[in-house]
Amino acid sequence: MKVKVQRILKTILFCVLVLAMLNFITRLFTPKWLENRWASAKTNETFYELEDNSIDVGFYGSSVVAAAVDPFQIYKEEGISSYNFGVMSQNMMGTYFWVKESLRTQKPKVVCVEVKAAGRTQDKDQDKARKSYDYMEWSKNKIQYAYENEHTYHKDELWDYLFPLAKYHDRWQDLIYDDFDFISGNYISYTRGMVTLTSECREKDPELADTQGIKLDPKDIKTDFNRVNEAYLRRIITDCQEQGIKVVLFKTPDSNWTTKKHNHIVEIANSYKDVDFLDLSTRDWFEGQNFVYATEASDYYHVNLIGTKKVSAYLGAYLKKHCDLPDRRQDSKISKVFDRELKDYECVYEDAMLNFETNPTKFFQKLKQDRYAVLVSSGKSIAGHYSEEEKSALKALGISDKFFNVYEGGSNAIAILDGEHKETLVSQITEEKPQLNTNTALSNGVPVKIVSGKNASSIIIGGTEEVVDVSGVNLIVYDKQTKTVGDSVSITLDSSGKIVLKRKVGR
Repeated sequence: MKVKVQRILKTILFCVLVLAMLNFITRLFTPKWLENRWASAKTNETFYELEDNSIDVGFYGSSVVAAAVDPFQIYKEEGISSYNFGVMSQNMMGTYFWVKESLRTQKPKVVCVEVKAAGRTQDKDQDKARKSYDYMEWSKNKIQYAYENEHTYHKDELWDYLFPLAKYHDRWQDLIYDDFDFISGNYISYTRGMVTLTSECREKDPELADTQGIKLDPKDIKTDFNRVNEAYLRRIITDCQEQGIKVVLFKTPDSNWTTKKHNHIVEIANSYKDVDFLDLSTRDWFEGQNFVYATEASDYYHVNLIGTKKVSAYLGAYLKKHCDLPDRRQDSKISKVFDRELKDYECVYEDAMLNFETNPTKFFQKLKQDRYAVLVSSGKSIAGHYSEEEKSALKALGISDKFFNVYEGGSNAIAILDGEHKETLVSQITEEKPQLNTNTALSNGVPVKIVSGKNASSIIIGGTEEVVDVSGVNLIVYDKQTKTVGDSVSITLDSSGKIVLKRKVGR
């Protein structure tokens, strides 16, 4: 009898270990969707870290929501406890199931749904839409989500939804440091789901400012909207109203929003009692908020961090005025949570604001913080062009004088400024030594590889290439506290030979 019990226990233990291993491998191989500043997997994972019944408002939708709504700003200004559930490429089906999933542990008084997806004629590719599915925890909602996804779009088999390893098993050759870092604990969104976009739309299309607000359609042609998205939007409204939850529909600033789309959402909202629709893409809203699309939007659809401040201020004030929400700044339990989270949030916010600094000297001066590691690699020598102010600011960071030496035929240069470790490597370019390179790790253990050579600047952090211009002098700001790249610039020359900063489009 004793031997039989031991065999049963060993079998159970073996099965538990196999399941644990499969779960580990599945989480490792599943894409993390950490693209530039987008961190959709962290948005979903962090939701499960929230204390039960701790938010009064949920913001739901695709990437345009993630870029537009700052829960910390809304808390600081209005005392509203909220969470941003925006996920890249999410269709209205994904939004519906995330509303359902959030209601398992939260009791929000208001559900705010961004309606861009409901204004589409065609839906997103399902490989993209899976970004909102893969990081939902196992529950009845996830199983239902998988079933309806497969039967609606016929993209992946149900097996692939329920067991992602079947779809991602061959991703082993694409694994990078971020995959391991994520599953080892670095899965928290320090902004409660908001992303901090910092590029300006005018860099892509200077004429975009002329298309502010709803565009008038000269032809009275009925738009064939995607009825699947409409159906799921209506299910969100119906389900929330049955539970006594206020529904607010809203549209973030969008250069491609039209009168037809606006009217379509108005028609949906008006078919229910007590459903509000806030259209922040109308000319009236733009003029009322002094919103300038060219400088306060990141691209055709997303606002940047400057635009986020205006959208968040408007939504927060509206919710406070019309939705009878408590001031959680007076709630010791919830205020303690926000106060604890604010430090990391402020680091992320400060990192993002670096990207708006265009003056080289002021930019270099802002990098003198203990939490920053600064990495420099040169793809061409511009050592003789720095002003005295720029030299002084770089030296204050720890770059040595030899970085500014001018050599006949040019030079390679690498700098690693990480706490007490301050190292500057410089060598004259010769046939025998055309490049400099180093492999090291930052003080927090993140691996770094740096190469300096003619038209060959490279800085790889955790397996990801970060340089803006391989033929320029590149400087990367890495935040060791949040374990993210805060800014990435190419230091280059303008037509007059002065130092200027160039950034990657889309950050």
